[in-house]
Amino acid sequence: MLYGFDFISYLKSHLMLGQVDPWRKTMEDEPIFTLLVTVDYALAECKSWSNQDISRQEFIDYLKINDIYLFKNIDEFKAVKEKKETLKVEKKKRETSPELREKRRNNMLLNRQNRKGSIVVS
Repeated sequence: MLYGFDFISYLKSHLMLGQVDPWRKTMEDEPIFTLLVTVDYALAECKSWSNQDISRQEFIDYLKINDIYLFKNIDEFKAVKEKKETLKVEKKKRETSPELREKRRNNMLLNRQNRKGSIVVS
């Protein structure tokens, strides 16, 4: 909050702030939010809504603190996107030891034998 006002929710509700590249979001990854209008236009709207005198730099710092990116061109967006993609950690397939695998196999065979009316082929 800046001067007691939540400008982020105001900008989202007026469709001036949005998520870019939404299909890339995963459970671990955070979406990339950016201004969909110019900084000056968003600043003017926030000033008129809150009746506060906010400097441009204060507004930009406020957006950065709240993880709102400001892109000048598509190349900057691609750089941020690639940086986020490199932070992803590849999950490894769980490996079980042969002893644990045999133990689980034997437990399942016992469970199948104990079922009422089951036929176990050994």
